[in-house]
Amino acid sequence: MRFRSVTVLSVLFSLLMLSVTCGTESGQQSSDDSLPEPWKSLNLDIDGAEVVRASSGELQLVFPFIKPEQMNLPYAMILDGMKKSGWEVIEQDYGKSGKVQAPGGKKYGMEVFAQDRRVVATIWAL
Repeated sequence: MRFRSVTVLSVLFSLLMLSVTCGTESGQQSSDDSLPEPWKSLNLDIDGAEVVRASSGELQLVFPFIKPEQMNLPYAMILDGMKKSGWEVIEQDYGKSGKVQAPGGKKYGMEVFAQDRRVVATIWAL
């Protein structure tokens, strides 16, 4: 299994709608108003995503209902949301990892990976 510090954009969209405290899962939906910038301004809406971590420098989402062989789906959803919000793709290994740039010029890494029987997406500041 490969664990990188690259975060995944597709997971971000799903998890923005659900808020989860670190290390625990919650079924309660929350608005993206509870997320710090830059994630709040992405206006991500991904069904089934759970926010595991959210700070100004990192966002981690878990997709418990997406199978590992479908990890390109959350990646695509996150990437689509980023593009709609004016983010630019710098480089990518489609469906797995990449580097993006926010409208203000700050760069972020993104990775989507399988963990057990679920998919995890992480986005972090470079």
